[in-house]
Amino acid sequence: SGLKQKKDLPDEKDLKSFGLDQPKLEVAVKLDDGKEQGLQIGTDNSFDNTLYAKKLGDSTVRVIDAYQKTALEKTAFDLRDKKVAHLDDAAELKRIDVAGVKSPYVLEKDGTTWKVNGAAADAGAADRVASALKSLRATAVAAEKAGSLKEFGLDKPKATVKLAVAAGSDTYARVVRIGQVKSGAAQKTYAKREDSATVYEVDKQVLTDVEKEPFDLQNKELVKVDREAVRKLVFQTPAGKVEITRVKNTPPDGGFPDEVFTVVAPHQGAAKKWKISSALYSIASLRAAAFEGPVPAAKDLAKYGLDKPKTVTLLGEEDKVLARVRVGSEKDGKRYALADGFERLVRVEKATADDWPWTATDALDAPPPPQASK
Repeated sequence: SGLKQKKDLPDEKDLKSFGLDQPKLEVAVKLDDGKEQGLQIGTDNSFDNTLYAKKLGDSTVRVIDAYQKTALEKTAFDLRDKKVAHLDDAAELKRIDVAGVKSPYVLEKDGTTWKVNGAAADAGAADRVASALKSLRATAVAAEKAGSLKEFGLDKPKATVKLAVAAGSDTYARVVRIGQVKSGAAQKTYAKREDSATVYEVDKQVLTDVEKEPFDLQNKELVKVDREAVRKLVFQTPAGKVEITRVKNTPPDGGFPDEVFTVVAPHQGAAKKWKISSALYSIASLRAAAFEGPVPAAKDLAKYGLDKPKTVTLLGEEDKVLARVRVGSEKDGKRYALADGFERLVRVEKATADDWPWTATDALDAPPPPQASK
């Protein structure tokens, strides 16, 4: 409907000269009233990058820009809905049940958060699984009606995904099978919706997207804190304690507030702003790198270096404890850790925890060198 001509050639009657006696391309549409409109495309004019065309039922030769041909040269597959699960972009997945994989799992949306097998899930990982399934697109149609599912690896699929989709106050289901078979030297991946006979070829990445180890989907967020609520950071080791206050000063002109960190113990002085700001971000976004089991009994803490740990505590107004993490000994490049409110023994990246300002030297900004007397 947006196709525009550059000019017409009303005096030209020899259609063969313009390739319109046997058009290279013909596009027709049928309107609601039953009438048909269409366009025939002839030869290219490479001199000015144009095409010759004419309307169906009209002998006038017209000139259009050559680039407009691209919008018309479509195969049936180009115009087809390629979404395998046949879901709108706005569709909300409430439940994802993945079977057939090494570690089957169920993801359920609880308000704005995800649960995996009934426990808190890693929101980002769960969202990525949901997004991969919603956006799964066919790269080709393998069969409009499959005579045998076995030839596509769908008789014993690598994964069977059941989706519960919210639709107002109701939900409806989609079931997608994903299979894989060898095709010569290559391996091809196929998908089929249970309510459709069509088998689609899809990118093999979808199996990586849905095949997850338990750790991949479990909640790894150790600290939940609003940075703006933090008033003090306390870093404590068996050797001593470093206390750092945090305030935000609004300039007199009402500009952007400046974050100021000050060491108040064991010595007083300006803190290394970049160091403390980075540490606060690191603590507030701290995630488990591995799970080690339930929180150990007090008598077993020494096994993990947690009987005499390094401890970081974030405090709010009136020294209210907002978060606390205890860090222990090293194992395989990670340190054992316990976080208040997280009921598991975990390991965190050693480099992350070791970089926090555990000593006054780490935290204090170096004073400017004394000026030489004149």
